[in-house]
Amino acid sequence: MLDTNAWLAGGELDVVARRGGTLVFCEVKSKADAAFGDPLEMVGPVKMRRIRRVAEAWLAARPELADLTVRLSRSFFRVWSMGIRLGRSTFRSFSSESQ
Repeated sequence: MLDTNAWLAGGELDVVARRGGTLVFCEVKSKADAAFGDPLEMVGPVKMRRIRRVAEAWLAARPELADLTVRLSRSFFRVWSMGIRLGRSTFRSFSSESQ
């Protein structure tokens, strides 16, 4: 874990983690009741573009990590009467060269 709840470039990164040569920027959402919608629906294309912009700013401030493979991911948690359901959705990677 490299960072959590990092604010910069007008947005927040929930989790920044590294494993080997991969850097993951993860948006985390949860809902306690189905009546309030699915947490996966809360992270659409506009939100993912915003996360990418913030992730690029975070990475630009850390040139020593520029050679890593970067992945944007979203994790969601549903805590409903049947118990906790976990899920994860991963989006395409980008490199620091694509900034």
